[in-house]
Amino acid sequence: MRPWWRSLLVAMVAVPGCSFVFVQTPRPREGITRCTRGTGAPVVDTLVAVPATVIGVFAGITYLSGFGAAGHESNAQGPAGKVAAISLPIGVLYSLGAIYGFRATTRCRRASAPIPAPGSAGGQ
Repeated sequence: MRPWWRSLLVAMVAVPGCSFVFVQTPRPREGITRCTRGTGAPVVDTLVAVPATVIGVFAGITYLSGFGAAGHESNAQGPAGKVAAISLPIGVLYSLGAIYGFRATTRCRRASAPIPAPGSAGGQ
């Protein structure tokens, strides 16, 4: 593995999602709702999670289908096992980050929405 690939891999595993780092959840006890409304970070997490998961699944299928009847590894597999072992956990971590980010931004938008006055068109 080339050195820059190692650095990229370490960075992707060390920061498993923009949402965990950049999305702030609402804290209603503080009075003013300061939180993240935009979905940019969860979208980035999703854009990393989907290809990583798809690559990992296909690599895992390739790796598992390369075993013969006696359970011996064939030469046709190549690095499929390593690719699956790297990309699947990355896909899972970024998927969790995306789920967290989308849920937090939805809660923020709900907490920041104006409450309709009683008797108005939106209230009862």
